[in-house]
Amino acid sequence: MANKCGACGRFASTIDSIKCSNCTHLFHRKCASIPIDGRISNKWQCSGCKAKNVCASGVNTIATPSSCSSGGTDTEFGDAQLGSDDGGRCETNVDLANELKLIREQLTTIAREMVYFRQEITNINSNVSEISNRVSDVEKRIACLEQQATDLPSQPGASKVEDSIAELKCRLNERDQELLLNDLEISGVIEQKGENPVHLVTMLAAKIGTELDERDVQHNGKWRQDIVG
Repeated sequence: MANKCGACGRFASTIDSIKCSNCTHLFHRKCASIPIDGRISNKWQCSGCKAKNVCASGVNTIATPSSCSSGGTDTEFGDAQLGSDDGGRCETNVDLANELKLIREQLTTIAREMVYFRQEITNINSNVSEISNRVSDVEKRIACLEQQATDLPSQPGASKVEDSIAELKCRLNERDQELLLNDLEISGVIEQKGENPVHLVTMLAAKIGTELDERDVQHNGKWRQDIVG
């Protein structure tokens, strides 16, 4: 049976082709992206076998650009060098790794902000609850005072208080009337300039044995002068 290239399916010579150490398929150097003058390792594997080995081992390794380039001065190919397809995959994996790292950082920042927001919301809720309790206490006090004001006229002692107030008012009026009866009216006193009528009244009161204060004397009527005919 003719040997065929595992990549393009065309005839592959055993001399000019390279052989996979795992699946033993032949590959053109061009199909494997390996230069004609490049040296091949005995452990070289095709890209399909490498992918199978990675899946079988269960390890998700992300290739870096440094692992995709040729290493050493002998320009060893195989495991140390990948084809153009593998190089593109490496770059894609690196971009995905960077994006995942950025997403993780953003998620961490969001988580911190959420914790801060929760604390703020908790503080606001506690303050609102405290204010609500205070408002409830004030409403209860107002309701109690309103009830007391409503029940005050209907209390049996309220009418007694009103009667006492009315009686005191009557007594004050009677006392005022009695005090008016004790007033002394002095008339016919000639008022002249330079004299103090209040002083004259206090002197007269002293003559009859009554003590008067200037605040007890009240002038009534107009100022009179002596008429000489």
